Amino acid sequence: MWSIPIATPLDGDLAISISLPKGGIQDVTLVDATSKARIATGLWASTTTKRIAMQVCGARSLVLKVTQRGAYGRVVVSLAKP
Repeated sequence: MWSIPIATPLDGDLAISISLPKGGIQDVTLVDATSKARIATGLWASTTTKRIAMQVCGARSLVLKVTQRGAYGRVVVSLAKP
């Protein structure tokens, strides 16, 4: 499992795109860094991409968790934050 910390000092739209290897079915979850509560789960956008899109308000520290399942290979995370 990989954990990627994400600081969100401003309120606004957060967009995360995760490109997975062919045959990869990695679990992608966004959690609050303090309480560890699940905030969002990555949804399939295509056969090799999962996405999370949401508005952040008051959340200052998040963690993206990617859990290996399925095929091994390169996983690329793209992030657009306020």
